[in-house]
Amino acid sequence: MKPLLTLLLLPLLTFLSHYPPPAVATTTIIDVLSSRAQFSSLITILQHTRMVPLLNSVKTATFLALTNKALANISEPVSRDVMLYHLLNVELTAEDLYNGQVLETAYVRPGYLGDFGHVGQRTKVKKIDWKIGRPEKIIIGGSQITERDLQADNAIIQVIDQLLTPPDDIVKTVASLPALSIFSHLLDLSGLDDLLSQPRPFTVFAPENALSRFNLIEETYLRSEAGRADLHIVIKFHIHEGVLFSEDVPGGKSSLSTLQGEPLEILVEDNSILVSSTPVKTRDIIASNGAIHTLPALLLPAALQWTVRKYLIGLNSTRFVAYLDDVGLGYYLDDTTDGTSFTILAPPDEVFDEEELPAKGSKELEKWMRYHVMPGKWEVARLRDGMLLETELIGEELKGARQRLKVDIEEVKEGKKIRFNQAGLVGEPVAINNNIIYTISQVLPPPPPLIERLVMDLRLSTFITFLHRSGLYSQIHGAQGITLFVPTNVAFTQFDLVTRYLLHPQSKSDLQSVIRYHVADSILYSDDIPTGTSNLPTLDGSEIILNKTAQGHILVSPSSPNKDAVANVTHRDILVSTGTVQIINRVVIPPTLRLTNKDFLRVIHAQTFLDILELANLSHTLLPPADPNTRYTILVPSDRAFSRFNLTKLLNDPVALERVARLHVIPAAVERGEPNGDDDNDNDDDLNAAARFPSLLRDGAEYATLLSASDRVIIRETYLGGGFVIQVAGRWFQDNSQAHVIGVGRSAGGGGVIEIDEVLIPRDIQHGWPGWAVALVTVPVVSAVGVGGWYGWTNWRRWRAGYAELA
Repeated sequence: MKPLLTLLLLPLLTFLSHYPPPAVATTTIIDVLSSRAQFSSLITILQHTRMVPLLNSVKTATFLALTNKALANISEPVSRDVMLYHLLNVELTAEDLYNGQVLETAYVRPGYLGDFGHVGQRTKVKKIDWKIGRPEKIIIGGSQITERDLQADNAIIQVIDQLLTPPDDIVKTVASLPALSIFSHLLDLSGLDDLLSQPRPFTVFAPENALSRFNLIEETYLRSEAGRADLHIVIKFHIHEGVLFSEDVPGGKSSLSTLQGEPLEILVEDNSILVSSTPVKTRDIIASNGAIHTLPALLLPAALQWTVRKYLIGLNSTRFVAYLDDVGLGYYLDDTTDGTSFTILAPPDEVFDEEELPAKGSKELEKWMRYHVMPGKWEVARLRDGMLLETELIGEELKGARQRLKVDIEEVKEGKKIRFNQAGLVGEPVAINNNIIYTISQVLPPPPPLIERLVMDLRLSTFITFLHRSGLYSQIHGAQGITLFVPTNVAFTQFDLVTRYLLHPQSKSDLQSVIRYHVADSILYSDDIPTGTSNLPTLDGSEIILNKTAQGHILVSPSSPNKDAVANVTHRDILVSTGTVQIINRVVIPPTLRLTNKDFLRVIHAQTFLDILELANLSHTLLPPADPNTRYTILVPSDRAFSRFNLTKLLNDPVALERVARLHVIPAAVERGEPNGDDDNDNDDDLNAAARFPSLLRDGAEYATLLSASDRVIIRETYLGGGFVIQVAGRWFQDNSQAHVIGVGRSAGGGGVIEIDEVLIPRDIQHGWPGWAVALVTVPVVSAVGVGGWYGWTNWRRWRAGYAELA
């Protein structure tokens, strides 16, 4: 019971400790108040709160008295604590009061302003000049003095117009001030409101624009759960443990401790107070457990350091951060001390789909995450269209090289439209320290395995077929650190009989040689190829020749000189997990593969014609000639063509057989036609040869045959285009006078084979109707059909127009 009584008497004992023993007063505060009827309500309250003995016993004091009018609207009982809040422990006349003065009252709340010394609750004076020649308005704690300096022997009485309310704690006081609404929200968000509500003294330097020193990214981070620790650092830097009113700040320079740990530098000069170079805007806002001083802006502690991690969280890429941490790559997000910098491609949270991602903690997920980080600071000004940026994805699949990422830049009306692989740029890039962050529209998977990437492109389906047929699928698919030159489907059609030869079961080794010749055992990106000519070893053991022109075009050719075999890289740097793919528009034949005419005959089912050549002693035309200047182009009717021909008669006539055989042999290499398309690269002849496919044959070309110089054949393009016929010169409108070209294959050394659909007959051998007979029958028939057609068409038009025959 005694401790409880002591606790109850403590506020009173504390206040009385400031006063000497009571003395007898002639006129006390109570006497003055009792002498006026306007204070009757106040006297009643003082009696109920047992304040009368105290007011009679004080030696010096200032009492803030309320008239009946001021108390008229008070419905709740007034407590003793409130009355103590109206009692000051010093005598103060109106002249003694000044603007901004902080007054200590007799109301003591244990611990709120400390346990020793001046611990009474405070109120504040405000003096306002309102009319010239009239006394200033004096406001104490929000209540105006209406009658000044009523004198008692032991005190001065100042009459005020409304009841004073003891102040709330710091948290509630901050919340009540509109200018501090953001700071109030941050206090609540940080959880420090609980601390500042405790019965302990604090001094708070509260910024009015609490977030003005932060950009939107930093603000978002500080408001997030992940930013709580830094938010604590910022707010605690504004809090001093202990109460400090402006009058207590020493002049000149001083320092003030904070809850955060870093001291505040205080400078008092010319009646202004600067806190860490920021002027105090409003001083001494009274709270029950301390003082609040407002600042125009936030103070930034040195301990608050911005990193890539914090910026990513502020950019709504928290899941990206979590995945990086999950695979042990969080160090990319925190500042390093060695001066390294990174470019981060950050997908926002909403684009992540866990079902499409590798398992958490897996090596595959680590590859995905590394692919979003690039060494160096790649600002927009340094990026250019088509460039390949190195990433932090390094592995055995690339023989220790860094995987690349492609930049695509499109100039649009609004500026530059930037894409990284298939991911677009969202918003503007953000620089942080020595790093840069690009927010992208989707998660970037690393480049896929080689075959998986090739099958996605329908233009390359023929190469996939060749790869399967070669038996090299597994070898090429598993090859590490390679460059693959892949011909398009159209490129294979241009090789015609060569393509058919390579797909023949007996040509598997040659097919493997061709496939390997398109694979370089190193990674070569287009930017890495030097201007001019360079040699590149292949898996076939031979080298291919690369020629990068001054205009930047890349040409690929075999090491044997053959301008017809020059290929153009049409689509560059297709990234795969094991290297890169360069798409070319020609098949490049290795110099070790020397196809003969006989090789072609084997694959076009021309055994009958092969037998005829042997019977005519012309088998040597199928083999590589001893003289490099000797070339043979063989016109080869298929076995199906001979099925429509009187072969028995031919075999029984050795002379005719030899003449027919010789008519099908051209002792020369046939010419190619003009390339299709317009020549728009006049200054780059090599590119012209590679970029446009020449026709397989030249329209109008005429060649002597092995039969005689006068027995000639003419090559003509069909009227509909896209095809050719071989015409026996001088033999018109007769059976076996012309044949359609089915396929063309060029052999090593310049000769080749032209597959045709009919057997050709020399001029002096009769087979079928003579030309005059064909003409005699054809002309009347065609004329009759034409006349009949015209007559029928005329009558049909008359009928449609509504004509009718008159009777």
